[in-house]
Amino acid sequence: MRAKLFLHLLMIGSLLCSACNSASGAQKPNCVADYLTGADRQFESQDQGEELRRALNDMLSLKPSLLLEKRYCDYQMNKRRWNSIEILHRYFVPTSAARALDAGCFQKSIESPASKLAIKKQLDDLSKDLKLMSSKKTTKKPSSVIAPTVQRRPVPTKSDSMSHEKLFDNASMYRVLKKSLMLSQSDMVSAKKLWTEVIDFMHTPGWFPTAAFVPVCISFAQLADKCIEAGQIDDAHQLMHAAFEFPFYEQSEEETIDAVATKLVEHDKKSGNLKPMRSFLVFASAKITEKSRLSKYKTWLNSINTN
Repeated sequence: MRAKLFLHLLMIGSLLCSACNSASGAQKPNCVADYLTGADRQFESQDQGEELRRALNDMLSLKPSLLLEKRYCDYQMNKRRWNSIEILHRYFVPTSAARALDAGCFQKSIESPASKLAIKKQLDDLSKDLKLMSSKKTTKKPSSVIAPTVQRRPVPTKSDSMSHEKLFDNASMYRVLKKSLMLSQSDMVSAKKLWTEVIDFMHTPGWFPTAAFVPVCISFAQLADKCIEAGQIDDAHQLMHAAFEFPFYEQSEEETIDAVATKLVEHDKKSGNLKPMRSFLVFASAKITEKSRLSKYKTWLNSINTN
């Protein structure tokens, strides 16, 4: 009798464990599906869109081990720069609830039905975008072939200074900063109005830092460089703070930002402008993860603290 009771209890326990395991399996997070579902695609050119389409097609057909070995072009179409995870980080802004991808979760999730469905949905929408982009190009009026002349870009006036651009993502931020950079050649007051719009937007709940469109941070650094040349050092500090809000730089992008940071630090040292310099270096050091790069900023910071 006891043996039967024990066997009965054992069977119930086994069934309960099986139910728990299946339930936990059903609730297992899927980082790829979470990242892509509802994510905003951001690309500027036909070439960028085609490269993204190639990557998404690979994700539907290749094994995870092969996907992580693949390399894709960067924004400037330099070959073999980004792996599968990087290209998703660069071109998609996920919902705020989605976490960044890593190799471990990517390999575990990429072949799941939910991931395939999310990839397929983004791929279908991307293909529609590219078709529309292509049709707009073909419907443009042909340019004159009689006498090619140099088209001079009109100099922007103060009436053009406000962006008239609704800021809602990194791509729109980049467009405004691009206009600000152009204005900075002749009208720093109007240029500042534009970059201030972007920085103000970055301080709203509607924005969170991603690497989906890295030229934004490069634009901030280029504007900071213009400010250093113009002697607007407070503005340069503000712009460099903004540049460091963005993660996941390429090495060439790090070099551009670090070159401007070097100029700013050297100027601050010569002028004794140590308080804002310390504030900038503390902020930048907290954002940098690469050891040799972090060492440079820490060395600058230590040189202030020992003075």
